[in-house]
Formats: sequence, C-alpha cells, structure tokens
Amino acid sequence: MFRYTLPDRRVVLVERLDDGWHLQLADEPQAEIVGTPLQSALAELLGYAVAHESWPGWLDDAAADIERSLW
Repeated sequence: MFRYTLPDRRVVLVERLDDGWHLQLADEPQAEIVGTPLQSALAELLGYAVAHESWPGWLDDAAADIERSLW
C-alpha cells in the first residue's frame, strides 16, 4: 500500500485494484472504502457529499498526486 499525507495532515493508505481503489485512513483502520474514480472514493472516505461534488479543490489535486505516484 502507498501512504499519502493529505493537506489536512491525515494519512491515507492507497492500493490500486484492477477495478478501482482501496483507501483507508491510517489512524482509523475502520474507515476504508473501495471505489472509483479515485477523487470520488477519496471524498467519500473523508466524509464529503460525493453526489453533490461539494469537496474542496485540494482533494482533486491530492488524487492526481496519488495517481502520478502509482504509475
């Protein structure tokens, strides 16, 4: 798993799967999700309203950084 520190200092563990992403908060092992696309799965993991796309802009940047790091 890849460790990524978010701008709000939380650490997310990321694993690329064949059909999506497995995400887990390092300090909250019960907080995990499998989903796609990465931005939406990350937003949902962090508690944002995915259906309304009301997450902060830094979240899209974090998802892009994660994807680049895993290529």
